[in-house]
Formats: sequence, structure tokens, C-alpha cells
Amino acid sequence: IVQIIYEAILKLQNPNKKDDMTILIIKRVN
Repeated sequence: IVQIIYEAILKLQNPNKKDDMTILIIKRVN
């Protein structure tokens, strides 16, 4: 699961979207 998250973040290559997506994914995982 972590690898998929990192791949999605790398594809975005956008600091703002990266942070938003990371927060959303972490909330869903938790």
C-alpha cells in the first residue's frame, strides 16, 4: 500500500496536492 501511495505522489509532482493527497490517504488508512 505504501508503495502505491509514493508512486501516486511522485506522479503528481505538486507539493500542495502531494500534502493534500497524503493527508486524505492517511485518514482513510487510519
